This record gives sequence, structure tokens and C-alpha cells, in this order.
Amino acid sequence: HLGAMSSAVQFQAELYKGQLQEGDVLVSNHPGGRRAGSMPPFSKTIEQEGAQILSFKLVKQGSILDALNISDLKAQVSANYQGATLIHTLIEELSLEVVEFYITAIQNTAEAAMRELLCFVDKKFGGKPLKATDYMVDGEELRLKISIDPKCGEVVFDFTGDAL
Repeated sequence: HLGAMSSAVQFQAELYKGQLQEGDVLVSNHPGGRRAGSMPPFSKTIEQEGAQILSFKLVKQGSILDALNISDLKAQVSANYQGATLIHTLIEELSLEVVEFYITAIQNTAEAAMRELLCFVDKKFGGKPLKATDYMVDGEELRLKISIDPKCGEVVFDFTGDAL
């Protein structure tokens, strides 16, 4: 789900625009299901898609709304609060500009390292595309071909049926 995090956060921000307060925690989940891309036309029940939660407010101003005091949800909420507190402390101590500078530096370093690794992988496999086949729960074949540009480490993921 990490690739969808940005879109999910933007969706939640728009859905709850003007309604969120400090200490609020939202829950949203859409794990996918039987096929890549999910929402396959042949699903018969919602259970085949996994738990789909558009959005709900689990915590309002620091108080859990649901009477179900589920320990792992409490731990996740606590971890979120601790992370927010640490980020606020960093901003107070260093300034928002400095924190954003380091966030960008970390992202740039990670990107450069990944591109370098991808160029190494491309060289190791002689510049040939990487290919794989896997199968969904219903037996449907899922094909993937990965092509790496050795000059810059960019990758193309080809999921077309004739990728292999």
C-alpha cells in the first residue's frame, strides 16, 4: 500500500476538510483482492476483495471513539503520536526549513542508492529484461517484465499479457 499512501492521505484530507482536530486519527484501508488492480469483475462477495474501509475516525481529540479497546490499534495510535511529537520537537529545535532540507536530502540519497543498485542489477543480468510469472488465488497468470535503463537506473514495469 505504500505506493498509494500519498493519494490516500490527500483523499482523507479532502474528505475531512475543516473537520480534523489535533489528536484525531483516521482509519482507511483497501488492500486489493483476487487480481492485480483489484475490483475484478468476477468477484462474487466483498470478502474476495479483503477488508475495504473508506474512512472512519477512530480517535477524536486523543480519545478512542469505539468501545473496543484493541491493544494493537492503541499501540499504533501511540506510535503515531510519538512520531508527531518527535517531528514537532525537531522543527522547534532546528526550524521547518532545516527539517525539510534533511527530508529532501534523505529522499535524494535513497533515490541515488536505488538507481545505483538498479544499474548494478542491469549489468549483472547482461542488460536483459527481468521476467517473472506468478499466479493469483484463482489461478490467473500474472506476468511481469522489468526493463532497466543502465544510464540512469530508471525502470519500466510491464504487466501486459504478452510481457514474456
